[in-house]
Amino acid sequence: MFNGLRLNPLKSEVMWSGTRAQLLYVPKSDILVSTQSIPPSSSIKVVGVIFDSKLTFSQHISEVCKTVNFHLLALRHIRRYIDTTTANMLATSIIHSRLDYCNSLFSDLSESNICRLQRVQNRAAIIVTNSRGQVSCSSLLRQLHWLPIPNRIDFKIALLTYKILTSQQPTYLNSLLHPYAAPRTLRSSDLHLLSVPRTTSATQSRAQSRK
Repeated sequence: MFNGLRLNPLKSEVMWSGTRAQLLYVPKSDILVSTQSIPPSSSIKVVGVIFDSKLTFSQHISEVCKTVNFHLLALRHIRRYIDTTTANMLATSIIHSRLDYCNSLFSDLSESNICRLQRVQNRAAIIVTNSRGQVSCSSLLRQLHWLPIPNRIDFKIALLTYKILTSQQPTYLNSLLHPYAAPRTLRSSDLHLLSVPRTTSATQSRAQSRK
C-alpha cells in the first residue's frame, strides 16, 4: 500500500450497503484489499454507531435501549434516596447523552425504531418524576422540559444546519447545502430555504444532503 503500510485483516471490516434489491446482487465472497482477503460483514461499528447493510440502525437502537435500560434500572434503585432535581440531572447526563448521541443519523428512521427510543425516554420520565399508575407521558415530558425523541432529532439537525450555514464549516458538510433558487419570485424567497435533492429510494432519502 501507499507509504509501505499494510492492511491488518484482523482489524479491518468491509460492508456492502444498499437497498434490499441491490443487496441481492452483491457477491458473498471475500473482498480483496491490497492482497488481503476480508469477508464482508453484515454490520460495522464506526465511532460508536452500528451501521447495518440497509442502514436501518435497528441493531444500534437495540444496543442503545439495552444500555439505557441498564442505567434506568440503577436509577430506579436509588430514586427514593434522591430528590427530583438530582434524578433529572442524572437522567439528562446519563440517559439523554446516549439517546442523543449521533441522533442526526436517525432522520426518517422507521416508526418502530423511533417508538423503541420513545418508550425508553418515557420510562425515564416516569422514574424521574416517581409517577405511579396510569400517567400521560407527554405531560411528564413537558413537566421535565424534555423534547420527545422525534423533536430531539429535528432539533439536532436544525442546529447543525444553522452552525454550518453561519460558519461555513466543516467544508465537507457545507458543500452539501445549496440555497433553493425558485424559477420565479415567490413569497417563500425570503425564507432562506435549502434545495432538497430528489431521491428514488428510502435509503437515498436518508442521505446527509437531505437532512
